[in-house]
Amino acid sequence: MPISLCTDLDRKFVEYVVDSNNNSSSNACLSSKTNAFDTLMQSQKKLHLPSKIMKVSMMGPEKLYNDIIDWIAPIDNGWTLDQKEIGSKIISTLRNALWYIDHAHEKFKERGYLKEFLVQYRQHALFVCMDDKAVVPIGEPGIPISTGVRGHNKVMAPASGPALVATDHDFHNAGIIPLVAFVSDIPVNPNDSFFQGKIYVTVKDKTFQHSTPFRHATELLRIIRNNYSDEGVDLDVPILCLMTDGGSDHRLTYETVKASVVLLFMQADLDMLIAIRTAPN
Repeated sequence: MPISLCTDLDRKFVEYVVDSNNNSSSNACLSSKTNAFDTLMQSQKKLHLPSKIMKVSMMGPEKLYNDIIDWIAPIDNGWTLDQKEIGSKIISTLRNALWYIDHAHEKFKERGYLKEFLVQYRQHALFVCMDDKAVVPIGEPGIPISTGVRGHNKVMAPASGPALVATDHDFHNAGIIPLVAFVSDIPVNPNDSFFQGKIYVTVKDKTFQHSTPFRHATELLRIIRNNYSDEGVDLDVPILCLMTDGGSDHRLTYETVKASVVLLFMQADLDMLIAIRTAPN
C-alpha cells in the first residue's frame, strides 16, 4: 500500500481480512444479474396506503379516517408513491362527507346492519316508515283558494276590472295534514328492494289536530290493530322497527317522544321496538 494513503488516513497499520468461504465470485455473479433500473421501477409500481393517524386520544373524524383506511386495505392495496398524496386527499374527502352525513360515526361501522337484521327475522318483524307530508290547503268554508301560481293573483282586490273570487293560499288557516305510513314487505335478501309494501294515509286537521308524538303513536297503533293484529289489539309479530323523519315530533332525545315510543311498545305488546330517526330535511 502506498505510504501516502496511510498518511491521509492517519493510520500506520492496515489490516486485510481474507474471506475463507470464497463467496466473492458468486456474489459478484449474483450482483451482476441485479438490474438497478428494474429495482427502481418495481419500487415505483409498489402500492402504498396513506399513514394512519397515530394518537393516544383521537377525535371522531380521526377515528373515521383510520377506519376508511382499514376498509380500503382488503379492496385495494393503495396508491403508488407519486399518487399517495392524491389517495390521502381522497380519503380525507370521503371522511368529511361521511362525517357530515353521520357525525356519530355509527352508520359506517354498522352499514347494512338494519337490513340484515330485518331479513334474518323477517317472519317475526314489521318494518314501518312514517312521515307527515306538507299541508294541503283546502280553503275556508265556501271560499275557494287561489294556487298563487299565476303572477296576477293578488291579495288585494283590483279597483276596477274582474272581481277577486278566490283568496290567496298564504292567508288562510284551513288545511289538512296527511300522515303517510309505509309498511315494507321485507325481502329475502338484504340487497333486494325494501320499497315494496302497503301505504296507509291518515288525514288530520291542520289547526285542531297538531302533529305530536302521542298522536303519531295513536295513528300507528290504529293501523296495526286494523291490519296487523289477529285479535285487533296486539301486533301479531313480536318485533316492530319504526323509521321516521327528522322533525321535532320524532326526535328520540325528547322525553315526550320517548314516552310515546314506550306507550306504543306497551299497547302493541311487543318484545322489541327499534325506533330510528333520520336526518332533518
